[in-house]
Order: sequence, then structure tokens, then C-alpha cells
Amino acid sequence: MSKIDGNLFRVLVNGVAIGGTTSCSGQFSKDLQETTNQDSGGNIEYHPTAGKIGVTGSADGFYDPDHALNAEELIDRIVNNSGLATIQFGQMGLGNTNGTYWQFTGLFSNVSIDTKNDSMPTIKFDWVSSGTITKKISTGSAGS
Repeated sequence: MSKIDGNLFRVLVNGVAIGGTTSCSGQFSKDLQETTNQDSGGNIEYHPTAGKIGVTGSADGFYDPDHALNAEELIDRIVNNSGLATIQFGQMGLGNTNGTYWQFTGLFSNVSIDTKNDSMPTIKFDWVSSGTITKKISTGSAGS
């Protein structure tokens, strides 16, 4: 089994990594369409290809106001009703190692900045997909 470095997992918006993230999570789901009928013999049956597919995800990290993409830009997307963004979630390639990521258009549904006295401000954000989800390869040498 090869090792996968969790530090290489990123969330990118329009090709730019969100700065300061410390963790991210993505959930891929399919709402199945039930097709149970009188001939199912009491068993639940589902259509093999019908149903709604989507990705939801979340990430958190440190608030980095100097990074090209940070919590302020994510909040602006919500406040300004900016619409869909291209989101990439997954492992970015590094060196001679390729990574796998998923790309889709999506929306940010929640963004928060949390802080306490004498501590580093943190951010948390959630996203949802809208439309087709595509699996891609991130090459280590050329980037993506």
C-alpha cells in the first residue's frame, strides 16, 4: 500500500488553493431511486443508474489575510451572491507523485471566522456541488 500524505489534500477555488487550511473533508452521495414493486418478493430494489449525485464538503484552518484566497473572499462570494465557482477537492501532486482530485462547480454555503483572545483566528467553511463531478489527475511535476 502506498502512503498518501494528508498535507497534500487541498480545496482549490478557480485553481487557487484556499490558504491556511488544516483539514478538509468531502462526502460523495447518491440519492437512490427506489423501484420496489409487487414483483420484488418483499425485497427493496433500486434503479442501478438513476438518482441524484452530489458532493458536500467542509474545511477548516487558520485565517491568513495575506493569502491570495482566504476567508474574506469566501465570505464575499456569499454576501455578493457571486454564484458558482470551480471547486477542486483532493490530493494535489508533488514531486514524482501524482494525485487524484475531483472537480465540479459549486457554492459555498457557510463560512465562519472564529477567534479568542491571544489565539490564532480560525476559519471554517462548507461547500456543495452543482452539476457534473469529474475525476482528474494532478501531476507532480507539472502541477494542475
